[in-house]
Amino acid sequence: MISILLGIFAKGVDIKIILIVVSGILFFSSGLGGKIYTEISYYFIFILPDSPQKKLFYGIASSLIKLFSDAVILFLPFGILSRKSPFEILLCILCYVTFGGMLSYSGLLSFRIAHALGFTGQVSKGVIFMLFQLLLAVPAALIVLIIAFLFKDFNSYALYFALLIYSIGAGALISLGCVGIFNHMEFD
Repeated sequence: MISILLGIFAKGVDIKIILIVVSGILFFSSGLGGKIYTEISYYFIFILPDSPQKKLFYGIASSLIKLFSDAVILFLPFGILSRKSPFEILLCILCYVTFGGMLSYSGLLSFRIAHALGFTGQVSKGVIFMLFQLLLAVPAALIVLIIAFLFKDFNSYALYFALLIYSIGAGALISLGCVGIFNHMEFD
């Protein structure tokens, strides 16, 4: 609904601004509803006879599906109504999903770090989660600022590609730290 209203009444707003705003909202809400935390808490995922890497992917698959559906619902109507190029709409969807995936992996890694440090309370886990997410959001914000200043024309696709490379690279590195959760989960 918001996407349609923005597409009708705010056609002049650049879709990159919408991407940055919703990515900021995603940053603050990314750890609130992920199914992976339920899987970690109840240890059902260890029953799967698969590698830890595949268990990790299975664990965040529902989050990725939700991120994709949210991105399509948000960017597709706005992009069509504000006459953006299909390529730019697709890049916004990809950036949103990869950024959300990176945040899911980082939330899982912060859960692992909190558990390793002996923090069992929800508040302490939440503080570690927010600090870790902040460490990841600062480089993303710097990328946006650097691209905006390097390319005076904010209409270039460089911002999308920089965010995609950062999200995929950081997500891949963070996932390496998360895989250990599933190695011996059933023995904890």
